[in-house]
Amino acid sequence: MATPPISARPDLGSLRIQDGQRSQSKMGKRVLIACIPVLIFAIIVAAAFAFRNQKPVVEVAAAAKR
Repeated sequence: MATPPISARPDLGSLRIQDGQRSQSKMGKRVLIACIPVLIFAIIVAAAFAFRNQKPVVEVAAAAKR
C-alpha cells in the first residue's frame, strides 16, 4: 500500500485582494445621483400642493384722520 505523496498546499494568502486595491461599486453612487433630482422634484410638488389652497393673509388697519 503506497501512501500518496504529500504535496505542499499553495499559499492562497498571496491571492487575497487588499481593501485598498478593491474597486468601489459604482451602483450606490448611480442610485444616489438618480434619487437627488427625484427628491428635489418631490419637494417642489409638495410645496406647490401645500401653498395652492392657502388663502391670502389680509391685514386690516384703521385709517387715521388728520
